[in-house]
Amino acid sequence: MDRRAFVLGLSATACAVGSARASEVELLFVTQPGCPYCRQWEARIGPIYPRSPAGRRAPLREVDRTDAMLGMLELAAPVVFTPTFILILDGREVGRVTGFSSDDFFWGQIDRLIARLPAQG
Repeated sequence: MDRRAFVLGLSATACAVGSARASEVELLFVTQPGCPYCRQWEARIGPIYPRSPAGRRAPLREVDRTDAMLGMLELAAPVVFTPTFILILDGREVGRVTGFSSDDFFWGQIDRLIARLPAQG
């Protein structure tokens, strides 16, 4: 299956799943090959993020900075630097964190983004 068919298939699946849920929330982890800060985040935060309250509320999806899928979302601005973490609600950007400098910085920023989401029903 070529990449275009794969992306279109994912979009159709997301639409079908999204219609069954009240809202679709995810945290995009935008990366690129050779990004040392991305690898640092993966080693320090990656293993525990899915088990965190933020990870349960906004599951993580890793996306390459050049992936066409980013063009199908309503982003506030293009992604220039990696890592960039973009909180998505129903295909729209809620907010983002650019860069990774420390565990505390990441968790503080992600908690602020998660607080912008509507209450779960």
